[in-house]
Amino acid sequence: MPIGWSLPNIEYIGLHGCIGPCSKVAELFCTHHSESKLGRSERVQLFRSLEAERILQSYAVALGAVGWRGPFNIQLGETLDGDILAFEVNGRFTGSSATLGALGLHFVLSAIASFLGQGKSELRYLAEIQRVDKRLRDWPMSNLAIDSLIKHGVWTDKEE
Repeated sequence: MPIGWSLPNIEYIGLHGCIGPCSKVAELFCTHHSESKLGRSERVQLFRSLEAERILQSYAVALGAVGWRGPFNIQLGETLDGDILAFEVNGRFTGSSATLGALGLHFVLSAIASFLGQGKSELRYLAEIQRVDKRLRDWPMSNLAIDSLIKHGVWTDKEE
């Protein structure tokens, strides 16, 4: 498999969880990802669905039964026939971990707390933050403008 790959412009459901010591499930939640580019979701929203939560619980039980401990992520897509299919199963934090924090889901902190024996850290959903958009953009800068900012505290492309 190539190092950098993705399924471009697809939407998928992310199922997230963490299995702590003694196979205790620490956290479970779902997200909706869209505008995928170069393996990166540019839009992430919280997602609630009884079917997705049932699938997530089943994966958590199965992963715990085979001895997995730590964070995990399952990515689900819809086939052309409308069936739900897992196309990726990961034993790791995802690249959207910081985004989850912006949504009020302190998943990394909760996972660490479960391994430090500090119990379950309650995940909270912030009503005012329901979606995070992520964008990469090039910002070309001239050396002249950078030098002007350093010397004079003013951004300009004009020579003195």
